[in-house]
Amino acid sequence: MDTQKEALRRIISTLASKNEELHNFLETVDKTLMGLQEESYKVMSDLEVELERLSSALEEKGAELRCVIKEEKQRKEAELQKQLSEGKCALLSCEELLEFANQTLTISNEEEFLKAAKQIKERVTMAPAFRLTARPTVSENMSQFTVDFSMERAGLQRLHFLPVPRTPEIDVSSCVICDNTVKVAWQPAGEADSDSDISVSGPIECYELEYRKTNRDSSLRAAGEACWEKIHNIRETYVTVSGLKFDSQFIIVRVRARNKMAAGEFSEPITMETRAYNFGFDAATAHTELKVQGDMVTWEPQGVKGHDPRLRGKENKSSSRSATPSPSKTAGSRAGRDRFAGESYTVLGDQEMIAGCHYWELRPLLDWKSFSVGVAYRANLGRFDQLGKSAGSWCLHASQWLQNSLAAKHNNRAKALDWPLPGRIGIYCDYDNGDLLFIDVDRLHLLHSFKTKFSQPLVPAFTVWCGGIAIKTGLQVPSFMGNFFSTNRILSSLSHGLHYILQHLDHPGTYARILIVDFGSRLTQLTEPASTGDPSVKLLKSADDTTVISLIRDGDESTYRPEVEQLVLWCSQNNLERNMLKTVELRKFNLPQQLLIQFYTGTVQSVPCTSIVIWFGSATKQDKNILQRTIRAAEEIIGA
Repeated sequence: MDTQKEALRRIISTLASKNEELHNFLETVDKTLMGLQEESYKVMSDLEVELERLSSALEEKGAELRCVIKEEKQRKEAELQKQLSEGKCALLSCEELLEFANQTLTISNEEEFLKAAKQIKERVTMAPAFRLTARPTVSENMSQFTVDFSMERAGLQRLHFLPVPRTPEIDVSSCVICDNTVKVAWQPAGEADSDSDISVSGPIECYELEYRKTNRDSSLRAAGEACWEKIHNIRETYVTVSGLKFDSQFIIVRVRARNKMAAGEFSEPITMETRAYNFGFDAATAHTELKVQGDMVTWEPQGVKGHDPRLRGKENKSSSRSATPSPSKTAGSRAGRDRFAGESYTVLGDQEMIAGCHYWELRPLLDWKSFSVGVAYRANLGRFDQLGKSAGSWCLHASQWLQNSLAAKHNNRAKALDWPLPGRIGIYCDYDNGDLLFIDVDRLHLLHSFKTKFSQPLVPAFTVWCGGIAIKTGLQVPSFMGNFFSTNRILSSLSHGLHYILQHLDHPGTYARILIVDFGSRLTQLTEPASTGDPSVKLLKSADDTTVISLIRDGDESTYRPEVEQLVLWCSQNNLERNMLKTVELRKFNLPQQLLIQFYTGTVQSVPCTSIVIWFGSATKQDKNILQRTIRAAEEIIGA
């Protein structure tokens, strides 16, 4: 019976999967059909437009040629009409002269005859008939305007659709995802083909890119997932899509080429992982006077009384019930009553952090007066607890009520920060390493950092009093965070190394050898150098250099030499050359005092001086004693 039920469950699961697959298939076919109808209507309309343009061009060219022929005809007609008129005038003059000559022949008087003959001779000399050209100035030939459109006619008969461009290929190695920006590059199809193949592929006018967010590593769209988003008219073989919110695990990208009339097939889609921290406000935890609306929280008081301590001071004195919650209420968890109450105008995020690195941003709205942002242990935060006033919450508090103030709060201790109120705050939480950083994003300034060890699941936490805030999630850890990480790592590495040396120098007959090797930026791209594993030798790697620290006792350097040889071997294997101008070795004995003082000032003293404004205010007496002990030991070594 149980076996049959299990088999039936597997069949049901298979049928459910097939059912979902068929639904997706039918939806895809339906959308393809709609796309076919739209595309066919579009290409038909484009064809009519092109034919109309072709007809208009033919009409314009015909009118131009007719005008040329007509102008030539009119010019020749004018010439011939002019000749015709001149010929008629010459003919009339000639006939009159001929009649006068015939009459002269009948004159019997010699004197009159000679006189008439002389007149005839003079008139003949000046007669138009003898000055007129006896042939037409223009011919009737118009053969130079004969047209032959046989080639054009053949071209029109060969007229067909443009060849469809071939499918481009996405260059996966050149595709980059960084700072919520996706850069996609591709290679045009047939780029290496011969010229004879280019006509087959067709000219490429532009490209079209489509991308879609999904939570599945598959190009098939599941029900309810986002549709393809399009970017048109891309002239280059790459495009950058910026300002994205990574609220899904993957983004799928495809591209196709397009010419004037036709679009080719889409390329094979590629799937890129888009890891980011996504969360929203947990409205169930919000104080009753906080309004959660999408990614915004605003403070909407139900009445004036009870929100400004100065306004309610007299009322509290006469009230029989104190506004301060009892210890039993604050100590316990919220249990079933999830909403914050009292003066804790707080709301939590709805996604826990149990590992990894997370980043989000906060922007105060225009009318804000006071807010806090940070992280907290959900289980340890009571209904009346305020952020930063317990051991389970860390926050940055900003206020412009009465006066501007900015402070970091934890465990009921506040540290004032000397910095203008930021317009955009970035919150970075590295759960595994216990780092919590607050960044002024507009100025790229580290406001404050907490270093601790998280032991419970964390949630983002917010407090709003007067005004409101807006958050931005779905963000990757920005690249500019690397600047803060590298600085912190360098300071931490130097501090750790100095502490390591200082403990050794407490014993008589001891000294230390320090070898600092600068490799440049290439070191960040390689694995760490191997070590011999001897406990008296420590290898420290920071941003672009490696430090070998050897603790020597009674002049025995047998463990130090193999470590240096191992480092040299590793350098040769990784094609690294040492920067000899910056590679130095320090030793307690036989070293010029000037060099020791330079090392102390640049390496030892710079560590506490660089960060003293951050930690000195909260340093304990024990911390200050350790610092003094370090300085004195260093002074003894360098003899200053």
